[in-house]
Formats: sequence, C-alpha cells, structure tokens
Amino acid sequence: MEHKYKVLVAEDEPLILAGLKFYVEEWGYASAIEEAHNGKVALEKCYSFAPDIIVSDIRMPGMDGLTMLQEIRKTGLKTKVIYYSGYAEFEYAREAIRLGAFDYLLKPIIQDKLYEVLDNAAAEIDAEEEQHLEIGRKRERMEVVCEFLWSGSNISFDEFQEDMAIEFPKDQFQVLVLENTSSGQKIITEQIYGSFGDIYYCRIMLGSNKMLLILNVDQALQKEDALKTAELILGTNLKGGVSRSAGRKSKAAALMEEAEAAFATEELMEETQIVMYQPLNENAGFYKKRILNGISENDIEKVHGMIGYLWDMMQKEELMLTHIMDIYNELVTLLSEKDPYYEQYEKMDVNYIREVVHTKAEFYLFFMNLIKEKNVEFCNTEMTVDQVIQEIDDNYQTELTLSSLCEKYHISISYLSTMIKKKTRHTFTEYLTSIRIEHAKKLLTEGKLTVGQVTELVGYNDYFYFTKLFKKYVGVTPSKYRKMSTDNNQ
Repeated sequence: MEHKYKVLVAEDEPLILAGLKFYVEEWGYASAIEEAHNGKVALEKCYSFAPDIIVSDIRMPGMDGLTMLQEIRKTGLKTKVIYYSGYAEFEYAREAIRLGAFDYLLKPIIQDKLYEVLDNAAAEIDAEEEQHLEIGRKRERMEVVCEFLWSGSNISFDEFQEDMAIEFPKDQFQVLVLENTSSGQKIITEQIYGSFGDIYYCRIMLGSNKMLLILNVDQALQKEDALKTAELILGTNLKGGVSRSAGRKSKAAALMEEAEAAFATEELMEETQIVMYQPLNENAGFYKKRILNGISENDIEKVHGMIGYLWDMMQKEELMLTHIMDIYNELVTLLSEKDPYYEQYEKMDVNYIREVVHTKAEFYLFFMNLIKEKNVEFCNTEMTVDQVIQEIDDNYQTELTLSSLCEKYHISISYLSTMIKKKTRHTFTEYLTSIRIEHAKKLLTEGKLTVGQVTELVGYNDYFYFTKLFKKYVGVTPSKYRKMSTDNNQ
C-alpha cells in the first residue's frame, strides 16, 4: 500500500479500546488514530476528523453503531466502516451490510483477521481514489476537447476517439443533446463512456441538467430509438435533439451542432420529446421573400400568415429553429439595406430567441417587431437610458432581454436599441456579452471554479454557447484562457 489512512476506533470498554488502538498502530498504515467512547462521540469525530476507516463496536451507549452508520451516510462520507460484536446473530450482520458497512467481525477479534480486513479496506480506498482521479483527468481532458470542438474544430470522430482514448468500434455516430425531465431524479451512471448492449457511448455534461451523448452504432437510430437508448443508459426521463448519423471521418463538431439545433427546436415544440435534425428546407427563400414583401408593403396580414406558416413548419420538424433565425437575420440585413430605419435592429442568435420566445404568441411578437412602429414619440430622457445601462451592468448574470427592459422602462424597442448603441457603441446584445465576458475572465483567472460554474455565474445556461462566445471575444477557449492565466501567475 502506498498511502496511510486516518482511523477512528469506537468502543465503550476502555481495555478493548486500548487493545484495538494498539492493533491499529501495529498495522503500520495509520497516519492518525482517534478514539470515541460511544456512538455519539464517534459521529462527532466523523465530522471533524473525517476518518478513512472506522473500527467500531456495533453496540455502544449514546448511539449504536448502525444508527451511527446511517447518519454518516447522510453526510456523504464514504468512510469504510468495520464492525465487530459479541452478538453473532445474523440480523446484525445483515443490517450492517445493508447500510453499507465494509465488513463485520465477531469478538474476540483475531489480530491477523483485523489486519486482513484493514488491508482490504485500504486497497478499496486506493482503488476508489485512483478511479476518482482518472475520472477527473478524463473530465478535464474532455472539457478541453469539447470546447475545441464546439468552437469550430474540424476533427473527425476518429480523431476525437484518439484524443479521448475511447474505444468506438462501430462505423456510425449520432449525437444527442439532452435535458433531464425528471424532477429530483439524478442520472444513475457516473461513467463518462462505456457500452450499452451493442451501442457504445460517451457522455458529456453541459450543465447541471443538460448533457451531450455521443452514440457509436452499427446503423442510424430513429429519433424515438435514440431517446429510449439514452434513457436506458442514463436511467432517467429525457427530452432533446438528435443529429443525423455520420461516419468516422465526419466532423464531430458538425453533428454536435445538429443535435444542439434540434434541441433548441424541441424546446418550442408543443407535444414532442425528441427532435431529429433536418437540413434547411429548399423553400426557405420563398418564406423570406413573402415576409419581406409583407413588411415592405406594411401588409400585417401577409406577414402574420407567413410567420404562422414558419411556426407550423417547425412543429412538423421541417424547419429547425436555427433555420428560422437565419431567415430572421437575412430579413434584418435586407431591411437595413432598403430603409435606414432598420439599421438599429440587431441580428439575433438562437440563444437569444430561446430566452424571449416560449409560446406561439411570443413567436409572432418576435417577428412582428420588424413591422415599422408608427407614431413613436421619443419622449424618454437620456437619464432613463442611463438607468437601463446601469441595470445591465448590475444584473448581467440574470436573463436580461431587450424586450423585458423596454417593458419595464416603457421605452420602444427601436428607441432603446438606438440609444444603447449611441452611448456604448455596441448593440444591446454586444454590450451585455462584453460585460459577461469580462466578469468571466476575472473568475477564470482566480482558478477556483470550473468552466461550467463560471458559465452559470455570468448568466449563461449553455456551456458550449458560452464557449463559442468567449472564443469569439477573447480569441481562446475558457479552459485555455484559465491555463494561460495560471501559468502567468506562477
């Protein structure tokens, strides 16, 4: 054994306690030994001493050993508890093992038998520690590799497999972005990668409740089969999006983007748990032209009808939300070229629309804001706009949206957009993003938090969306920025 271990001995008989302490000392692998004269004191020592191993009588005054073990497990401590007792009844041993005791000995304790059990406990502690370290190393490596992928890398699944030292023996890959829908139910598997039947998988957490699952399969799964497979692997109810299938030489990032696009679409679906990515409908140009004509002609009925058609196409999974955002942004570009009035309108990304659109009515409103506002009285003072900017500075970590600020301060969207750009030289989204990125840089420099934790603290709920933004603004991924900052401070 390479390590030494903290050992707590709990016994109410002084002579037996002294003998057990002597045995543990003679064992030679105890870094520190504490003693307790009853179960209550033993539990208190667990909190302060955090022993690796407990050797305890199962019957003690104040609190018996079984009750002590129940309380220990509530704290999350994984201490190895070795019980002994003069009572040879099977019920004690069975209850002790059921509660997670490591082993159960009978009095009188034979020294060599105690050493054998202590050696076994120490070996299991070492194995668990090594497994924990290995998982930590894998997660750290995976974080770097996945940031690399999500920020535009062109590596193939073969290269991903090599980077992660994962065995993917099948020829096809599909990617799922998923969210746990079972309140209070955690994912049962702690494995980062493994196999389920004849399907191999790699699981990557994107947040506290969101994950990415790479499936390595013989042939493409239909969306329902992919969801069912994911639920069986992870042991919980899920919803989300799934990519199309691709071979080993395909770009891993492309399938990840497809799965994320399908996931974003599912969030606006009315009765669907899983969406499979579909390529852009060839009629997208027709939709865009009809809406543009309606806006140009101020034909609200025509625009309203085409927006409804887009919504219906998305519900049928014939259009992804990303495609609809592309249509919206092309409309903004075309309108800006035709009319200076539209120069203050921002191009939106999918994350933005996911923040402001949750229903069909909100979807209509989002597009209908492109209709020219008539008779807008710019009666709001610059002081009010200064208040808005201060609110952005103070509450950057919350889900701020331009529409919510307009509603709160009774300002039109076009006026507030114009004034924010005038004062900050940035659009609302650019300004909010720059504030968040600066705070993220400070947190990453401190080096105390994971990239996932930083993501949530600066106001984002999507780990990889934050990664893409960070690289866009800073030039490197968050993980690399943190490493560079750490190296510079050494």
